[in-house]
Amino acid sequence: MSRAEHPPDEQGGLQATVDAIYDKVKAGIELRDVTAGNIMTLLTLTMVAVEQSVSGPGKKAVAVAVVRRLAGEIPGDAGDRLAVQGAVDLLLPALIDTVVDATRGELALNGARPRAARPSWAACCPCLPSAPAE
Repeated sequence: MSRAEHPPDEQGGLQATVDAIYDKVKAGIELRDVTAGNIMTLLTLTMVAVEQSVSGPGKKAVAVAVVRRLAGEIPGDAGDRLAVQGAVDLLLPALIDTVVDATRGELALNGARPRAARPSWAACCPCLPSAPAE
């Protein structure tokens, strides 16, 4: 599945994209149940699938929709499902932004400044300095 197959720009396209990613994540977890305890694992699988299949600004919306749908499958009473879905709705968008910032090296923890972007050659030659010595 290529990025071009699932542009999340139209409502119909968004739902088709959510359905495709949902199916991919469900297949990835095999027959395990969706539980409140593995919702973060599901988020990780979802973000990987979205990154591989979706381009553009709709990635977060697709990821949230898929995880929310998975959260609706949590066994137990409706109150449990609503609690997890509420947490997904409240926390997931900010968590996705944090994960994206971390993968880009833009996350400052404990007052530390984010690392500067490395030159493109630095990935294949990590022994070379990424910035001139001062």
